[in-house]
Amino acid sequence: MEKITQNKKQVFLEHLANVYPDHFQKIVQELQHIRHLTFRINSLCQNSISAKELLELGYDVKNTEYFKSFFLNSLPEKSISHDDAVQAGQIYIQGLSSMIPAYELDPKPGENIMDLCAAPGSKTSLLADISHNKANITAADNNFGRLNATKANLQALNVQNVTFIKSDASVLSRNPEYINRFDKVLADVPCSNEGLIRDLDNYDFTYWNPKLAKHLPNLQKRILASGIQMLKPGGTLVYSTCTYSPEENEEVADWALRKFPDIALAELNFSAPNTTPGLTAWKNKELNPTLSKTLRVLPNELFDGFYVAKFVKRA
Repeated sequence: MEKITQNKKQVFLEHLANVYPDHFQKIVQELQHIRHLTFRINSLCQNSISAKELLELGYDVKNTEYFKSFFLNSLPEKSISHDDAVQAGQIYIQGLSSMIPAYELDPKPGENIMDLCAAPGSKTSLLADISHNKANITAADNNFGRLNATKANLQALNVQNVTFIKSDASVLSRNPEYINRFDKVLADVPCSNEGLIRDLDNYDFTYWNPKLAKHLPNLQKRILASGIQMLKPGGTLVYSTCTYSPEENEEVADWALRKFPDIALAELNFSAPNTTPGLTAWKNKELNPTLSKTLRVLPNELFDGFYVAKFVKRA
């Protein structure tokens, strides 16, 4: 088993070097460590706790400078994850990278928003938080267990104005009532999760399947196509993954641009020192050059590896 893990670790490192030849050494250095635990204050909770109050409770809390969020700078034995404030929904533990799509979507009061792959509800709750519970959100998932867990999670966070539907996101657009219905669509799709691999010396690579990056794009394309068809003319769709493979990122975005001539890529608002434009666009002349508008987030002490693309549908 140890030999299998070491062999797969080497395959992963070679894959990473191929995707990021200019950033490889820095990324490997960052991946030797577990990232800081990050969280946000839930403004929807009636008795939201403040960062100052957390400091008074003895937590070494620091501002991340992104998304009104914070990180825990203390040792694991003083973890905030079991604090009453988490159980009460006052604070919500969430990775900074996974906050990017909701902020890029920028939900407004009164807008109809579709979250195509909602479970476990982290991004759904953030959409509600940003819009102060005044956006009309539809949260979809194809599994009853995950959907019920999402409902319970959002209820604990005092999230309102959410309609839950059990459905395969890739076929939702077959319902004529959903065509051109939503002002904004979030497509944080199932992926190979390579961006979540950390602590390289101790990570169990038997759980990493390098073949997923070859098989998942078909599903990702179907989900993205479904979202595009449900998007109103003039609307915005954010596509995201927590993986490194270009097959799941730039190549899916490029496919959508070719498949749907009524969409275009929009500039992203988020920027940080550990970001870079969509990489494949620089190396493959056959891909749409506007893919440089998409964003690669490189892992560091606060962020996981991530990919984001923002589409607009022409009015």
